Amino acid sequence: MITCRLTQYGKSIKRPTFFADRPVKLFTRDHKVIPYNYKVFTTVFVVKHMINDNTYWYRRVERLRTHIDEYTEVDKAMIGFPENWYYLLKV
Repeated sequence: MITCRLTQYGKSIKRPTFFADRPVKLFTRDHKVIPYNYKVFTTVFVVKHMINDNTYWYRRVERLRTHIDEYTEVDKAMIGFPENWYYLLKV
């Protein structure tokens, strides 16, 4: 769902609408990693901690990477993806 929204709306999306207008709750340790918690990357990062199956998660991260590489017009910084986003999601 997140990938579809990224590709469908590109730069105009900040985060999925199912979080309403509240910022995502992060652990204190994650505030250093994610300074802005109202962007799409925050949602993806939280989902990472919710999925127990590492193989499933790694496949999803690879698909996301493929989509982001394919749609170069999407500004990763605009949707909250830091430069090291792939590393943060793979670890």
